[in-house]
Amino acid sequence: MNTTNYPKFVELYDTYRNSEEYANRLKQFAIAAINKEIIQETLKNEPLLNEHLTGLIQMFKYGCTDDTFDRYLVQNIKDPIRRQEISKNAYYVNQWGYTGAGLNAVTSLTPAQLKIIKKFLQDAFAINTIDDAVILCSDYDDHNIPYIKSGIYSPWLYYINPQLFPILNNTHSEFRQWIDMPADYPSCIKDFNELRTLVNENELGVIDYFAYNFEQFQNLKSHIKVLNLNGKAFYKVSHGIFKKGSAYKNTGIAQILEKNSWACIHSGTGKNQGYEFEHNAAIGDYVYICYGGDDLLLIGKIISEAKKLDKTLNDLFGGDGKWIYRQIEPLYHPKSTSVRELKSDTRFFMPSGNSTFYKVSSQHLDYLNQNIFIPKVDLKIIDSDFRKEEPINNPTNQSENNISMNSILYGPPGTGKTFHSINHAVAIVEHKSIASVMAEDRAIVKNRYDQYVSDGQIIFCTFHQSLSYEDFIEGIKPIEPMNDDAELTYAVEDGIFKRLCTEAAFSFAQKNTSYITEKVFDFSAAYDRFVDMVNENFSKGVTTELDTRSGGKVLIDSISQNNNIWIQHNKENRKYTVSKKRLSKISQAFPDLTEVTNIHLQFRAVIGGSNSSAYWAVLNAIRKQDGAGEPVETRKVSEIEYAYDDKKEIIASLKNDDYKNENPKKFVLIIDEINRGNVSQIFGELITLIEADKRLGKNESLKAILPYSKECFGVPCNIYMIGTMNTADRSVEALDAALRRRFSFTPMNPQPELLVATADGINLPEILRILNTRLSILKDNDHTIGHAWLWDVSNVDELKIVYSDKILPLLQEYFYNDYEKLGLVLGDAFFKPHIQINSDIFASFSGGDGLAGQYDQSWQYVLKSADELTIDDFKSLLQQNNQIAFDEE
Repeated sequence: MNTTNYPKFVELYDTYRNSEEYANRLKQFAIAAINKEIIQETLKNEPLLNEHLTGLIQMFKYGCTDDTFDRYLVQNIKDPIRRQEISKNAYYVNQWGYTGAGLNAVTSLTPAQLKIIKKFLQDAFAINTIDDAVILCSDYDDHNIPYIKSGIYSPWLYYINPQLFPILNNTHSEFRQWIDMPADYPSCIKDFNELRTLVNENELGVIDYFAYNFEQFQNLKSHIKVLNLNGKAFYKVSHGIFKKGSAYKNTGIAQILEKNSWACIHSGTGKNQGYEFEHNAAIGDYVYICYGGDDLLLIGKIISEAKKLDKTLNDLFGGDGKWIYRQIEPLYHPKSTSVRELKSDTRFFMPSGNSTFYKVSSQHLDYLNQNIFIPKVDLKIIDSDFRKEEPINNPTNQSENNISMNSILYGPPGTGKTFHSINHAVAIVEHKSIASVMAEDRAIVKNRYDQYVSDGQIIFCTFHQSLSYEDFIEGIKPIEPMNDDAELTYAVEDGIFKRLCTEAAFSFAQKNTSYITEKVFDFSAAYDRFVDMVNENFSKGVTTELDTRSGGKVLIDSISQNNNIWIQHNKENRKYTVSKKRLSKISQAFPDLTEVTNIHLQFRAVIGGSNSSAYWAVLNAIRKQDGAGEPVETRKVSEIEYAYDDKKEIIASLKNDDYKNENPKKFVLIIDEINRGNVSQIFGELITLIEADKRLGKNESLKAILPYSKECFGVPCNIYMIGTMNTADRSVEALDAALRRRFSFTPMNPQPELLVATADGINLPEILRILNTRLSILKDNDHTIGHAWLWDVSNVDELKIVYSDKILPLLQEYFYNDYEKLGLVLGDAFFKPHIQINSDIFASFSGGDGLAGQYDQSWQYVLKSADELTIDDFKSLLQQNNQIAFDEE
């Protein structure tokens, strides 16, 4: 190691020793002794199985739920007295394990490998010296056993002997590099113990936490302060409207909010921002408050639930009763408030971004630190959540780059295909490995997934026989009339996939705001203000009259359901439509209307056939209206969003190079039961465009002209598709060959090793293995039973429910009316006594032609109901057919 850094290490460690983090780690010490007992009891199992190692991983994981702990404790510890003692002590201590292992389960280790692991852990209990510890671990590493590498086994060794064995994982890499410590575990044993002696510590667990948070404690000694989110959410809150909005800037509202340390937004703020602020943001989460793209106000912590303003303040805000606020504890104030130099960066998490309340992803913290928090506040914000910790040398930590853009999870019923599609989707969106997401608490992952669905970044749909191209890509759909007298009209509407492609493509435009983007946005806002003014005139009974280029007048007759404008010339009954989409194209093409010399030729060259006079009159009126040229921050709106048509217009202007971005925002489409739809008909021409090398942004990118809208359409490179497929319904081979070529297939097989025996002694893992062996012989591997159905079964009563509701109906479907084969799977214990049929039971019928005799001496089989089954009946599934086969002679 680099001994020249020892004095600095001691200095930094003294800072850590006086911190809250150090005190919290000391509290965790009590769990180490309990985890040691769990390891001792687990090693008593003979033989040691894959599921026992899975149990250790799950029980020792930071954030382990009570249900998970109890279930694996029952599996790993057979002695009920010891199990009860350990459970009681664990709940009394009420602490989690030290690490968040990035491995969810251990599978497929051979009996020989499991014996080596068992002896390795047993020998660790007898090790007392550093040299012996190094030899023990070096010898074990020489076996190169998968899964159980140092990132997994080092916490186990630590629990066995906290004074000798350190914990080692990837999060230590910065510290190890700084102090020049080797990466292999045996070499680290001596080095960590040398550091422990240097700072006079008894246990190595406190050194682990220091190494884990090394960057934080290193920064504490400089002028840069560090705010560790520790897994809490971090939000941007913009109060720009209160400083710039014409309705609020002179009311003193901004000063009231500052004085009371309130974050305040309208509950109806678009894109669920109001709902997120009111319902999903939690006490203890952090915020930074800014005045749009102008100034940074503070960084603070939420310390109250959302509340409505009192009557006086509500009247000041406009009196609709929908403004809400949260109390904020100010933590840091900027030494320099202006952030105007960053106005060109309009990503949502930035001050100038088109958002009022936005959850900042941890991947954007470095950018915010570098450009705002460090230079403006002398503050660095980090997130060192234990749950994000991953072990090193984990063979299942698949790189995000290895996730296929088009994949299908396939397998028999009950293998968790839909369940795992959520893990895959979250991993893609968050640029993480699938294994690291699977290692997290499921409830936390599911909450994030729900948020991504709410934000439109993940879409879930199910294919079925009625789903068509018109539902998935685009089609002609009826538009509901606004009133009883109106005629039914039709329009081309985008489907599920095309809308997702629009949002995904638009995310590239948001990252690189162009002149065209800004012009479309400015026109859209001005058009909407103009329509609001026209509607207000209608409500007052006032006719809106517009000037034409020739000096005449036209009238606005009405605003259509699609927000288009109907124009009527004086003394004419005929009406003309001015569409927002086409008018936007004219606005872009002619920034100065005085330069237009021939409106008919020039306008039609841009938008085709139209009433040019009507378009000129509306555009001229929009350009002349008050406030049309104001910047975004001054507009009287609680939040400005791009309309869907505006987004389509913007992405139509993008070039292929605009889609080439190193870290694009990723979107995911989950297609459940993909094999139940007519895939060729649903995808149409897009079956070619979804190929990875044909995506927008790739050198071989392709576009197609869609049949209904005639739009030129391509699939962005930041869209991932995940399908699920039940092989009992239809095999992989039966799928359309074109689909198979464009998707990668990931098998989801039954995993009995993930199950545990019930409290009343029913060996679920072995039962599932035997049942599936029988099924694979009588049917095939596609017609087996998944482990997920038995995941939460802990006693015979719960097993009866799963058998009755899931397993038996599936087996009856597999063996329709073939009770002999069903009996070969379940055995006699699941049947009532067999009844031999006598033909005398049939009615006398002269025309039967001896038919009744065919059933004479045949057998009738009747299954027991689930309520009639006993523990012994289920245990009988483990019995094999021991009948002796005799030669017929």
